[in-house]
Amino acid sequence: MRQGQPYFSGNYGSALGSTANAANLIARAGEVQGQMFANIGKQIGSTLEKFRINKEKKETEQRAENLFLKQYESNPDHPIFKNFNINGIDEAKAVAKDL
Repeated sequence: MRQGQPYFSGNYGSALGSTANAANLIARAGEVQGQMFANIGKQIGSTLEKFRINKEKKETEQRAENLFLKQYESNPDHPIFKNFNINGIDEAKAVAKDL
């Protein structure tokens, strides 16, 4: 190798050209990933909302059952219980769940 001559010389392929296409692909991938996380967030939010509604519904039903049973325990001879043909706490519990 002579002095002053570059170490690498020759044609090693074409020039890189514009990087705009690569930048657009990366931006699009980021946009798609962002949309994916937004959709996951919406789904999680919807799931939590349904969970809270169902939990509240179950708590309300449980309070109503407990109230029915307390009323039965305090006055099992009340006409409303007789009209339902309730004979005992086990039957009262079954009716309370259906109400």
